[in-house]
Amino acid sequence: MTALPAPVIYPPQGILTLISRAWTLVRVNLKVVLLLMAVPAILNTLFHILLSLFSNQAFLTQVGVGELAIRLLLLAGTCVLIIPVFLAWLISYGMLCRFFYLSLLRNTTPSLKECFQHLRANALPLMGMTVLLGLMFLGLLVVTLVIFYLGMILVGFTMTALMASSGGATSKLMMGIFALVVGFGAFVLLVSLGTVQWFLFNFPILSLLTNTEAPKKFWRHIGDSYQLLFKSVPRVLLFSIGFMLLSWSFMGVLMGPVSLWMGVEMSRTGLDNHHSVPLYVQSIWNIWSSLANCLIMPFHISALTLFWYDCQTRAEGLDLKRWLNKLQQT
Repeated sequence: MTALPAPVIYPPQGILTLISRAWTLVRVNLKVVLLLMAVPAILNTLFHILLSLFSNQAFLTQVGVGELAIRLLLLAGTCVLIIPVFLAWLISYGMLCRFFYLSLLRNTTPSLKECFQHLRANALPLMGMTVLLGLMFLGLLVVTLVIFYLGMILVGFTMTALMASSGGATSKLMMGIFALVVGFGAFVLLVSLGTVQWFLFNFPILSLLTNTEAPKKFWRHIGDSYQLLFKSVPRVLLFSIGFMLLSWSFMGVLMGPVSLWMGVEMSRTGLDNHHSVPLYVQSIWNIWSSLANCLIMPFHISALTLFWYDCQTRAEGLDLKRWLNKLQQT
């Protein structure tokens, strides 16, 4: 009698372990990452160069026909380039999500052709979902900004009343505590809203891009991914806070040299406001920022994909499904 293979139960993954595995996933597949990020990196850098040239043009001044034509060409090039930059980022995002997910699911390196075929088959649903989620994201962003400004106004009003108050020490202490509580509450609410917005946008896209079962409508992906999201709210908050702090730290390290150089250059030339930043300084800053984002983006995609896989495993038992598939193959 043939012995059945033991089920490989997915071990509980801590937040720091997930982030560490995300870096490992990028490092192990570095060649694929660089290949898929090459086109969006080049287009994004070109877009920032045009943006730097365009932003340094004073369109209200009187110029000749030739210079006006150059300015209009810069404006048209900057606007037109937005579309290929967006499409290049979307394709690279989709390919990397699919690649990382299949790597986790199979413990082998999938082919890029397979990933591209899945992306091509779901191109229209992906575009429709991106537009719909983008509109929803803008609506939530407006709500976030309203809460932010209301919190700032309320804290400012309380602090002004505290300084102008002629009450006793107890009254001032209570008002100060109230201001701190309001400020901290507004900060926590903003972080929570930012976290929810981030995952409300990314989880449906990940659901579509990582689907290995029968195709379904994109609104089904949205509904199913949101159910999974709200089942994992505590882990979502912990993961996003830890991940964002780490990402900001890495971004600060990457932007540190150019920020230091920019400060020295601005001091040397005696310029102290953004409107008089020389073109070469602005161009170098934009190009460096673009390349730094291209280096950080694969880590973002890897971490999100790994976290999505972790949430699926906890909620749907993907490890048991993999074990059953092995049983069927034996």
